[in-house]
Amino acid sequence: MNQKNNAYQGSIQQLRFLLFEIGLAFSERDIGSFLLQAEQQLMIELNGLPPHLKTDILPLRRQQLIHQQALSLAYQQQWHQQWRKQTSKEINLWSFLSEKTDFRTLEQWASLGENNLLSRFQHCSEYSLRELMLYEPQFQSQFNLHWCALKKSRFAVNVEWEHQIKNIFPELYMRWAQTLQNQQLKPEHYIPCPVHPAHWRHQLFKHQAQHCQAHDLILLPHFQPVWVGLNQKIYPAGNNRYYFYLKETPTKEAIATLSIKESLNLHCQLEKQPSNSQNNGEILLPFKALSSPSPISNHLLYEDLPNSKALEELIQRNAFNKTTDQSISYLIMSQGRLQGLLFEEGSIHFAGNKESHLKLRAG
Repeated sequence: MNQKNNAYQGSIQQLRFLLFEIGLAFSERDIGSFLLQAEQQLMIELNGLPPHLKTDILPLRRQQLIHQQALSLAYQQQWHQQWRKQTSKEINLWSFLSEKTDFRTLEQWASLGENNLLSRFQHCSEYSLRELMLYEPQFQSQFNLHWCALKKSRFAVNVEWEHQIKNIFPELYMRWAQTLQNQQLKPEHYIPCPVHPAHWRHQLFKHQAQHCQAHDLILLPHFQPVWVGLNQKIYPAGNNRYYFYLKETPTKEAIATLSIKESLNLHCQLEKQPSNSQNNGEILLPFKALSSPSPISNHLLYEDLPNSKALEELIQRNAFNKTTDQSISYLIMSQGRLQGLLFEEGSIHFAGNKESHLKLRAG
């Protein structure tokens, strides 16, 4: 019993210290409450799983999930309090969202609407708690991606990728090339590839050391400022038109058997936001944000918006939609009004359009 109590107190002190490192002070009682909420939430999720899946989640992983969620709850409370100071119950919430916030804030706030622990933290099993707070959107994460240089003569070269990254990030590409020249290397013999620091630290560095020693793989650390949005999309700082998408992490065993080019490509892909997504002062509100906490109450966001019943119906309809390209990704806002919907396939259905799936006016 004493051993269990000591472990519990150790968890409380560890979480308090991690939060204190980023300027957040919580009492032991607060942290204990967050741990209890996280444990109850995990138990509810596990009880909904088939027996054979429950046994796949080992006790150590369960404890990790509880700690991860407790930190998220603590940060969410602090962030929620900050928003409440900027708002009041009388505020026009559409105006606040479209005029007083930015795309990064809305994307990261929307991550709070992901309530399933097993899916939210699925890709974080190798993260330390400090890394979780550094790289996850619910902690308003901003960090620097590494860039690497891959020797073309040793690995398969994607010419289209090289052309794409050279044209989208010309200044970074020039700095990357200059860095190689400073090391007495020829940039034309290499291809650039951004790499997530956690992927480098936990997997590539361990399994590809021989390539580093042979100058087939060269690391340029902390090279590009980025921030993390929904679904692990990584946006370059100051550029919301493109994002890096980090694919699902393979197992350590798989990494060891992959060529370096393949293993890096499994983790970096450059995508473009829909071209008509942010024109004429329009702001995109991630659809998932509707299920995030409201900044003016203890409700969910959609409950504090006009036409909340219609929005709730839209959320339910979208949840059962099995066609990916017909899933709603963003609400389009302008001048304090809801203007339309942006679907995964990129098409826009404006409010009032006869072809729209929903006719909403949030005046």
